[in-house]
Amino acid sequence: MSSVTEMVLDSELGIPRFIFVTGASRSGTTMLSRILGNADNCVSLNELHFFGELVPVAEKPVILSRDQACFAVAMTLARHARDVWVRETSRSEWAEAQRIVNSLTEGRLTGDAVFAAMIKVIAAKAGASHNCEQTPRNIFYARHLLNAFPNADVVHVVRDPRAVMSSQKSRYRVRRLGGRNVPIREVIRLWLNYHPVTMVRLWRAATREAQILSGNRRFTIVRYEDLITQPVQTVSAVCQRLGIVFQEKILEVPHWGSSTVVHPSRSGISGASLDKWRTMLTTTEIAYCESATKQERESFGYDALEDCKPTIFGIVKFVLRFPVHVLGVVLANPRRMLVQIRAMFRSKAGN
Repeated sequence: MSSVTEMVLDSELGIPRFIFVTGASRSGTTMLSRILGNADNCVSLNELHFFGELVPVAEKPVILSRDQACFAVAMTLARHARDVWVRETSRSEWAEAQRIVNSLTEGRLTGDAVFAAMIKVIAAKAGASHNCEQTPRNIFYARHLLNAFPNADVVHVVRDPRAVMSSQKSRYRVRRLGGRNVPIREVIRLWLNYHPVTMVRLWRAATREAQILSGNRRFTIVRYEDLITQPVQTVSAVCQRLGIVFQEKILEVPHWGSSTVVHPSRSGISGASLDKWRTMLTTTEIAYCESATKQERESFGYDALEDCKPTIFGIVKFVLRFPVHVLGVVLANPRRMLVQIRAMFRSKAGN
């Protein structure tokens, strides 16, 4: 596979350094991305869901048409400006997309080259030499990204699976917690999206992929709990690996986005959510999660609770809710579901 450096640096594109922050959803990827984005030489991007959703990720580069490339760039610019759930682009975003795409020759309109050209523009406007993209699902494309972008690093955040499950369970409450711009359809999708079986499978798949890549010198694993309890040591070590100048002021990120509490006027690293799962999950949810994630969980030092056993009522609820969950996911966003499944199977195939 030709790298993006080989494809576009000869055009003096001046690609900034890429940082992909990955993890199972609700693992702290947004917080880490915001921290790194506070550094003077780094710009933080929203979740873009560019790879696998807007452009295909394949072993052999896929050449896009100019219309396909313009749509992918315009939609990504819209997501960066407003959020991942936007469905329409503005005239200015479409015009900017056309300018970016027209800077590339016809035979080089691959997803990787288009992404590089777009990020170059975003980074230049921010005056940044580094950019930080935070789509959690990119862990399943990490091998491709590391091969395609020789100047890229992947930082994967691992969080206690019980805390991830708890955060996912409460995520539908986002509007009540300050996210007034979140569409009602997204709130419904978030409520339907939660089921312990699905959450555990996604966490386990992401964690296993990270463990496979852990030997790569451009791949770093960070425990969320270390980020919370030892922020200076943890973030400064990450910054050193990424070529980012660390200053303690970059730790001042707003307390927004928590699934349990929102304090938009406060900033800094808060440990309030570390043990919320102990009261927000049922004993059945905890017992199932601990059993299903035992190998991966223990490898990161997440010990099981003693005497935590499932109940008959909890098991019945598990079983009855699962078909409702599956049907809801299919109806609410079938395309996103298919993208996630393809990404996971692609990762398992070793591509």
